[in-house]
Amino acid sequence: MTAIPIAYSKQFDHLKSLEYLKPDSSENTNNNFPNNITKNITNTNYLEKSKFWARNLFSDVRCDFSIFFGKENLPYLAGVLLLDAFMANTGVDRSLRNFWQKDIRTGQTDAFFKAPSAIGRFNYVAIYLGTMTIGYWKGEPFETNAFYTWGYRSLRTLFLVGIQESFYSWALSNGRPSFHEGSKWQFFKRNGGKAGCSGHAFNGAIPFLTAAMMSEEPVLRYGLYVASVLPALSRINRDHHYPSQVMLGWALAYLSAKAIYNSDNSCEESVKICVVPRKNGAMLHASLQY
Repeated sequence: MTAIPIAYSKQFDHLKSLEYLKPDSSENTNNNFPNNITKNITNTNYLEKSKFWARNLFSDVRCDFSIFFGKENLPYLAGVLLLDAFMANTGVDRSLRNFWQKDIRTGQTDAFFKAPSAIGRFNYVAIYLGTMTIGYWKGEPFETNAFYTWGYRSLRTLFLVGIQESFYSWALSNGRPSFHEGSKWQFFKRNGGKAGCSGHAFNGAIPFLTAAMMSEEPVLRYGLYVASVLPALSRINRDHHYPSQVMLGWALAYLSAKAIYNSDNSCEESVKICVVPRKNGAMLHASLQY
């Protein structure tokens, strides 16, 4: 299948900005149909999606979820949950918490983690939308448009993780050390702390993880990965979460950011429109891939 921009007649003037599929040669088509400006629809430049991001948001989110819960990613998610279950339902969580509070936490660590703690509390939605707007206004190709790419991917990651964080916090229903509650899973019970997954850990990690996966410079990339862990550690330092809870929050953010990265490099657009030439004109044809 190939695609061509259309300016076929006045009745299709409003469709000039869209791309259409050229029918297979096996179909009964007009041989004079222009084909010198064709391009492959399956490799559509993501700039087209950036120009019409609202139109394609549903398609992108659908692809994000399909990759996150796909067979290649599920073993990693299962491994995270198994490790989290082991830590939370044994003495590991309590031992690590006690070790940090007695042997690591000092006035200096409180001062050091003050900024990362604030990073985890910050509401980034306005920033993500703002950077997308700046990137869109600049009009650069998506591959080099760092503002738009970072904002759009971060926003989708926040949505993907946010739904899961709400579910795990409700489903696991373990408590907070600051509330003098245990970390043992108590399925679907509403504890006072109800902290099965740390929201600060994933919220503070997303902007750094997204940027890290966009970076080609190793020093910068790994520096951003290290920075993404600091909001999670700040929650342990302040005794607001057990280690298993911040680990789950950060791991969900990482796996989700990776899924969004793979989504942008693998999924095709689900809605395709084509103009099929006829003897006396042309017919507009739309299809939905799912």
